[in-house]
Amino acid sequence: MKSLKVLSLVLFVCSAMNVQAGVFTSTAWTDDADLPFSAEKEFTHVVDIADADGSFDINGVTVTQVALAADMSGTDVGSGKAFTMTTTSPWLTNGAIGPAQVSGTNSQILTTGLIANGSVSIVLEGLQANTDYMFSVFNPSWDGTAREIALDGGDDGLGVGAEIFTQETSQIIEYVYNTGSNTSFTFDVTVPYGQGHLYSFANEVVPEPATMTLLGLGSLGLLRRRKA
Repeated sequence: MKSLKVLSLVLFVCSAMNVQAGVFTSTAWTDDADLPFSAEKEFTHVVDIADADGSFDINGVTVTQVALAADMSGTDVGSGKAFTMTTTSPWLTNGAIGPAQVSGTNSQILTTGLIANGSVSIVLEGLQANTDYMFSVFNPSWDGTAREIALDGGDDGLGVGAEIFTQETSQIIEYVYNTGSNTSFTFDVTVPYGQGHLYSFANEVVPEPATMTLLGLGSLGLLRRRKA
């Protein structure tokens, strides 16, 4: 009976850790320590919108830099997967590096890119069908002004709709979704009015729930050994 209770607890914890598609979260971003990059994670795309093409590494993750244009496309040098970005005028280059609200070498590099009102559609290619991913937007506050941006993930009509975030504080905004039968994903960023910023984004593979279940069962085995 005790073994069954332990197994039920493990399975409950594992199911609780299973992410749900179409969920927005936001975390504070103040310096390099807040950047969610590590060599242990699997990223399909990590893109920095910059004044010139190139790349650099953050904690063992290759970041692709793409020069701003009205319509941008390219291949992520870290993963070899294609992406496109279509912007509406008057999105313009913001050449200044590093708002005062964000410190640290890598954080400041990630805060150069698009500024103005309008919209941008980001399309990621080469994804796996029926797979959980987390799309992240790096959203720095420039001067503490409460500018607004609307974010919307176009993932199989889940009906989530656009979420409005203010840029009064710097944030990393994350959106967990499932590709369903698709192998591409579209994410839309819009500034409803005034002025907003978009500088960099990433797409990360979310660990499969089956992996978490195996870890849980491994823990159960350890508990049984200790009992013995």
